[in-house]
Amino acid sequence: MYAGLGRFTSSGIKKMGTGKGLGKLNIYQNDVLCSKLNEYMAKKIQSSSVEALVAVIVHGLQEKKGIDIVSIDLRKIPNAFTDFFVICHGGSARQVDALADSAEVEVRKALREKPAFREGNDESEWVLLDYINVVVHIFSGDKRDFYQLEELWGDGTISKHDTQ
Repeated sequence: MYAGLGRFTSSGIKKMGTGKGLGKLNIYQNDVLCSKLNEYMAKKIQSSSVEALVAVIVHGLQEKKGIDIVSIDLRKIPNAFTDFFVICHGGSARQVDALADSAEVEVRKALREKPAFREGNDESEWVLLDYINVVVHIFSGDKRDFYQLEELWGDGTISKHDTQ
């Protein structure tokens, strides 16, 4: 059971509180959707593994000399859509790509997880890795200065991580 919602089953996904199904889903789509929802809810609940995920991501960024690596704990902020941000920047587009690849490889090796989404590979000015509970932002220097995510989410607990 997940926070009073129950477990999603293939016998019918129900809209919360209404008892109505989602409409015209075939059995396979229903099973896949149930599986994804259960995975998502299980990930949201495992808070101790969130810190481990952050540590592995930071290690991956340190391996490729990420600049000004910080993590922001957002768990105490109401309506935050994730538990942590990990933010850093690289000195070039090539380094931004290398940082994203390194974080992704380290997480896959250590925790056997893949990001739900990876965006921004085209120009490598801002690459985002979304692990649902942890969102990694890897910027070029000027994009980081422009967006100032640390200032925007300054209510969270910010931790700085040294480059090894």
